[in-house]
Amino acid sequence: MLRFVFAACLAALPAAPGALALTADEASVAPGGDFSNGSGATSTLIGSLDAGINTVSGRISGECTAETGGPRCTTGDVQDSLRFVIDPGFTLTGIDVLVGAGTAPAGFDVQFSIVDRAISLFAIDLVAAPVSGSDVLTFAPLGPSTYNFNVVARSASEPGPFDVPWSAEFTVEGPAGAAVPTPAAAPLLLLGLAALGAVLVDWWVLRPHTARAGGAA
Repeated sequence: MLRFVFAACLAALPAAPGALALTADEASVAPGGDFSNGSGATSTLIGSLDAGINTVSGRISGECTAETGGPRCTTGDVQDSLRFVIDPGFTLTGIDVLVGAGTAPAGFDVQFSIVDRAISLFAIDLVAAPVSGSDVLTFAPLGPSTYNFNVVARSASEPGPFDVPWSAEFTVEGPAGAAVPTPAAAPLLLLGLAALGAVLVDWWVLRPHTARAGGAA
């Protein structure tokens, strides 16, 4: 009986620490289902990032119109801006960005940038033709602070509508020797209690047989 209890409890354990990290899709976490079009204090706050891989996703759509110097994408939902917190003891070590398959005019240009206290730390451009592409943002590890992350449709080679999804994976390292996160601690406690209960039940069931065997002798 004991081995069956152990198997059931192990099945309830989380697969990996990364499964505990934050996942934020604008349709479910942003007011009105859309990340803010304004950066800085007006951006959408998604909270603190967890140790592991945190995934954020959204969509931009609008129109690139003909202007002097070339088409500019200024009409519609042309920007998604959010802000997140890196807590004390945690470090942001990497960001992978992706522009998914969508529709856009030729030469459509999307910019991803991260800003700390109004100082631009880096800005990475993805020029998608066809509209899809990915990149790894390389930078020195970023410590505790509140950061703004912006996704902006900038320009295109010709006028036309655009509608493209995007996502970003934020890799965060936690403090060395950190305690097991609460979501993982609960199954571990369950495993210990179930194992103890199984031992007591087996002892109670077997005890009468042992007593009878002694009496018969």
